[in-house]
Amino acid sequence: MFKTQFDFYGNKESVQTLTCSLTGGRLSHAYLFYGPKGSGKRTLATQFAQAILCRDPAARPCGRCADCLKVSKLIHPDLLLEGGEGGKSSFHAEVVRKIRSEAYIRPNSGEYKVYILCGVENMSIAAANALLKVLEEPPRHVVFLLTCESKSAIPETLVSRCVPVALYPVEPRECAEAVARLSGETDQAQIDYAVSLSGGLIGGALGLLTDKEMRQASETAQKLRDSLLSPDELDTLVASAPLDGNRALTLRVLPLLTGVIRQSILSKVSARPDPLACKYSLKALLRMVKTIDQAQSNLERNANLGLTLCWLCAGLRQTGTAAHTQA
Repeated sequence: MFKTQFDFYGNKESVQTLTCSLTGGRLSHAYLFYGPKGSGKRTLATQFAQAILCRDPAARPCGRCADCLKVSKLIHPDLLLEGGEGGKSSFHAEVVRKIRSEAYIRPNSGEYKVYILCGVENMSIAAANALLKVLEEPPRHVVFLLTCESKSAIPETLVSRCVPVALYPVEPRECAEAVARLSGETDQAQIDYAVSLSGGLIGGALGLLTDKEMRQASETAQKLRDSLLSPDELDTLVASAPLDGNRALTLRVLPLLTGVIRQSILSKVSARPDPLACKYSLKALLRMVKTIDQAQSNLERNANLGLTLCWLCAGLRQTGTAAHTQA
């Protein structure tokens, strides 16, 4: 019997679920990888596809055989990756219908065909219905690996037909170790900064180090956080100035700001609270997170950007002040 060797940080229970499926002869026809952006959903799904298609007798995925190398380059004849990460309803029914028609064709070389479908929360209703039909009566030689940010964002009929694989942020120390290894960055201060802003999401931290737009977003999130330490409410409005008229940047900044405040929440219950945790009560910090989440939800429903930013800045200051006073 072969052993499994996933090159993945954290989320040991989920990795163990996949390991048991492989080594116990209980491979399901569908798995749902869900978790926040940057948690490694596509990375782990790809490694699982490698393990399914790998034929090494000792360890899977071996990472060296022709099957593993082809999967890593996404050129394996028995692997297909499709994504609906362009926004709501960007995953079209035509794509799923084509997959459904091809799924019943036997694999080219191995025992299985694997379909990785990313961002299934962005499937149109017609696409979701088309996928449901093949999940209800799946071919024995096909495995579907679906990814989404939240189970609640896709129909329960799809969720119920998949093995759930939940992915969460990892501990800061483990996140920093992963980022250093995967990015090649040697500046520990930069690594720690990216880790703190990402909230323990390895993919997010890597993006902060390598993506110019993400770096701009991280700097803006940090300035907004620092403004909450100032007694002058105007400082928060000034810190939000780069967001004015830039909806895309705002939608990048808000999750980062949430991550920063969540780190303060974690530090508050530790022996070394950070400045924000020292200034505000736990209730204040939790309300700030709720305010940011509401602002993001409003923008995703196409709310006016300028009005939302004004509401956000006022809400952060008032929420913090009110809860701080009550503490």
